[in-house]
Amino acid sequence: MWQQGDVAMARVGVRELKSNLRYYLSLAGKGQQVVVTNRGRDVALIIPVEEAETRSRLASMVREGAANWEGGKPPAARPLTARGKPASSIVIEERR
Repeated sequence: MWQQGDVAMARVGVRELKSNLRYYLSLAGKGQQVVVTNRGRDVALIIPVEEAETRSRLASMVREGAANWEGGKPPAARPLTARGKPASSIVIEERR
């Protein structure tokens, strides 16, 4: 089992998948992705149904022009800058 971002993934060869298909389908049912390999190369991805539906909806939105995606992750939001005292200092003062 390994992690990619916040998604837990399992990597399994074709032979192992055939022998333990029920187990790997239960992993997908619990929200994990399963990468299927053939002779060490990634050949397939088993994903939860909800994720497949989301991907399908997003792809149709891009095709219809309702959304724009050029691949990759969206840029991160700018960090917030606060003025004045830190909240921790204010809490400590209020407790006195």
